Amino acid sequence: MVMKAGDLMNKRSKHLIIGWILVMVFLLLLPAHSFGQAPLVLTIQVEDMITAGTAAHIQRAVLEAEAQNAAALVLLLDTPGGLVDATLDIISAMVASEVPIITYVAPQGAIAASAGAFILLGGHIAAMSPGTTTGAAMPVMLTPDEEGTQTADNKTILFLAGHIRSIAESNDRPAEIAERFVTENLTLTSREALDLGVIEYISPDLTTLLETVHGETVVLREENVTLNTAGAQVVPLERSLTERITHLISNPQITFILLLI
Repeated sequence: MVMKAGDLMNKRSKHLIIGWILVMVFLLLLPAHSFGQAPLVLTIQVEDMITAGTAAHIQRAVLEAEAQNAAALVLLLDTPGGLVDATLDIISAMVASEVPIITYVAPQGAIAASAGAFILLGGHIAAMSPGTTTGAAMPVMLTPDEEGTQTADNKTILFLAGHIRSIAESNDRPAEIAERFVTENLTLTSREALDLGVIEYISPDLTTLLETVHGETVVLREENVTLNTAGAQVVPLERSLTERITHLISNPQITFILLLI
């Protein structure tokens, strides 16, 4: 069989094109770090009162972090607390996360009180900025009378004390201290929290924290995962319009005002 020169060139061109297609497919299937691309870290602000809108925001953030194969999700805490139901939903989402979650009380002067203390303890890595505070998690009930709030019944206190104890134990943090957040309204500075093992790090800013925790191993759904956060690309995940509306209408203080109107 005799092949003309033109036919031979066409055959070689086809092979070359197929070869390039295979190379491109191979490159597309390579993980991002093979190209030296920085790892992705998503962050969300958990501030003001914790409501159903806050829970929806965190639940979506966990799913987004998983979908984008993020190296970590960081919850930036500055909250006086909030609703029990919303807090329990948040903890459930954190426990089920397939991405490491870092809880960080920031900036300096911020607080993670009441429900914020629950969330802080729920992180795979917990950190605080200098000059921040956590604790004071005894539950209260909002009332429409002149007093405004009153301490919750003993049954509720015991339940939440047991729950925060369980959260602390699951992350190798001191259960007795966590329990005192609820039963005694214990409050800790960042230094006290570090000394007692409630948090792992004190860090002045997020960039420093991500560099510090790089290479640390955390237990994620019964598996050891090594954090890859050095030089990470940090992307804030803002609340959606629906989450903003939910946050507003689920805030009991706003509800009281609307009822009065």
